[in-house]
Amino acid sequence: MKPQVPGVSYVSERDAGSHWQYRFVLLDDDPAMALRRLLAELSPGHEVQFPEPGPDDCYLEVRKTPRGFETKRGCHGAYGTWSAASVEEAFQWLLPGAREAKDS
Repeated sequence: MKPQVPGVSYVSERDAGSHWQYRFVLLDDDPAMALRRLLAELSPGHEVQFPEPGPDDCYLEVRKTPRGFETKRGCHGAYGTWSAASVEEAFQWLLPGAREAKDS
């Protein structure tokens, strides 16, 4: 189920078979505030990713688990491994990508 988050507008949705994928934009002038609200609304199994700033084709990813959060860096053709994280660590992990996505 798609989280309903103030400051987040959904652009598209796609049934990927085992899960749904949603593309969204942060509408809030403060991407940090919108990101905090988004993380607070995630349910276990939800994942969020933003493009990693820089020239590589990589993404900063976070997923909600029953015990908290996990972070991972994924790149085209290469995938990292999930690491346990607190909500603050997940927020800090995604923030550079969220800021760059807001400026685009």
